[in-house]
Amino acid sequence: ELWENLATDVKQPSEYISDYHKALTEKFEFYNIAVKNKAASLANAAAEKEEAENIIKLVAAAAETAAKLNSMAVSHSAIPVATHKELKKVHVLEIIEGDYKTDEKVLNAASIVVVAFINNIDECKKYLRVKNIWALSVEQMAESLCKMKDADANFTWGTLKFKLVEKL
Repeated sequence: ELWENLATDVKQPSEYISDYHKALTEKFEFYNIAVKNKAASLANAAAEKEEAENIIKLVAAAAETAAKLNSMAVSHSAIPVATHKELKKVHVLEIIEGDYKTDEKVLNAASIVVVAFINNIDECKKYLRVKNIWALSVEQMAESLCKMKDADANFTWGTLKFKLVEKL
């Protein structure tokens, strides 16, 4: 089956021979005239040879250029690149805002922060940033508890509610 498919494109040997004889006849058609006028025929043959060589050089240069371009061509698949790193995520306490004198919930929330700090003081000491311990505030205690939560995501205490926020 393969041979039959290929054989359809192949000429008969007699066709090749007739094409060769035709090309020879065309080439030497004016041989008698060329023999009588040697100088002109040699110049004509040199011009034909030079033209054929130029065509060969142009084809070779085009093939070489195509090969160079093909070797430089790179298929590029676009990959999204992160232009910035992710924001740092930290825990903060959900603090109830208001006046502690009029709002009992605010005072209870502050009390829970103080109790949680005292019960975890050994761990919270690492995260304290205070110059004078006598000036320690509830806010600093809450920050210490948040840093403790950042270090250990499983840390919880009573009704304290931590939320995760992105920090610049």
